[in-house]
Amino acid sequence: AGINLSLMPFLMERKKKATQVGSFTSLCALDEVQSYRRMKEFETEETLGTLCATARISCKSWIEIVNQRNKDTTFILQRVKACAKLNSGLNRKFTDLFYSSVLGQRDADDRVVIGPKTENETCFESNSKQVSSLSSIWQGEVTRLLPDMDESLNDIIAQTKLKNNFTLGNAIKDSADSDINAFDMILTCNSSDGSTVFGAKHLSHFVIPCPFMFLDGNYFPLMLYEIVVHISKFWNKPDGLIFYLDQVENEEEARFIASVIQAAENAVHELHTEYKVGSVQLLLEIDNCRALYRVNEIMDALSPYFSGAAVNMEAFWASIGRYFIDDENYRLQSGIEPLFYSHPSELAQSIVEQRGGVFIFDN
Repeated sequence: AGINLSLMPFLMERKKKATQVGSFTSLCALDEVQSYRRMKEFETEETLGTLCATARISCKSWIEIVNQRNKDTTFILQRVKACAKLNSGLNRKFTDLFYSSVLGQRDADDRVVIGPKTENETCFESNSKQVSSLSSIWQGEVTRLLPDMDESLNDIIAQTKLKNNFTLGNAIKDSADSDINAFDMILTCNSSDGSTVFGAKHLSHFVIPCPFMFLDGNYFPLMLYEIVVHISKFWNKPDGLIFYLDQVENEEEARFIASVIQAAENAVHELHTEYKVGSVQLLLEIDNCRALYRVNEIMDALSPYFSGAAVNMEAFWASIGRYFIDDENYRLQSGIEPLFYSHPSELAQSIVEQRGGVFIFDN
C-alpha cells in the first residue's frame, strides 16, 4: 500500500528506529524528524484512525500516478531530443509549418502527454462547465499576500487594502511552529476596516513521501498526512478548509489529489455526521507548461473542490526550460499560435473566470 521499503535498504534502516504511534500497531513514526512533523500535537486517536483509513484507500493509486509522472517526463525529454535532431537534419526553422514538436504526440497507452488532449480541442477556451458554488469569501477581487519571512500576522493584516486577501498559513511568523496554530490566528484576527485575510494550507508536492511516518511498513504521501490532520482539526470551520495546490501537470494527477481529499472527508464525516462533504476549497497554482494546456480538464478533475487559480510565471518559464532544454530553437510552445500573442496568465484567467472560478493576483 505504499513504497516498498524492502527495495530501499537505507529506508529500511530508518524504519527500524520508528516506534508505534498511539494504539495503532500498523502505524509507526520517527520522533527524530521533528522539523517536518510540525502538526504532531494534533495527532489524536481519531485523526490517526482517519489517516490510516485514507492512506489504505489512496496509496496504490499514489504509486501509479508517481510512476506515470516519471514516465511522462522521460517521454517528453526523449521526444524533444528526437524532434530537435529531425528538425536540424531537415534544416527546419522554428517558424516552419512542419516543425516537428512533442506537442500532441501519444505514448504507448495512446495518451497525449503534453499539449491539447484532442486535435480538435480549443484548449484555451472555457468548456462552459461552471465550478461548484464558491464560498462568499471569494466575492470580489482576491489578492495573494506574499509576506517577508519576518512579518507577523498583524503586520500582514495592516498591509491589506482590498476586501479579500489570502496568505499561506505556513508563512506566518508567530504561529508557534505550527501551520494549524497560524490558521487559528488567521481565522480570529482581521482588520477593522473591512479587509480580511484568509489562510490557505500549502500542500506538499504529491510525489513526496511522508518522511516521519509509516503505515504497514510502507511510506504514504506527505500531502495525505497534511490533508487528514488539517481537515480533522478544522472540520467545523469551513473558512479554515482552504488548500493551496501546486506542481500539478495534468488531470490524472488532479484526479488523484481530489480522491485523497474525498477519502479524508468521508472518513471525517463518519466521525462527525454534521460535517458536509465537499466543504474543502482548492486554490490551484498553474506553474508548468503541461498544465496550461489542460486547465479545463484539471478544473473538472478537482471538482467539487476547485475554487480558483493563480499563475506562477517564474516556475512556468522554468518548466519550459526543463522540458525543452534539448531543443535549441525552442522559445514558446511551437504550433500553438495564441501563445505568441497572449500572456499565459491571461489565458488561464480567461478560462477560470468564465467558468465561475476566482483568479488570484499577487500583491
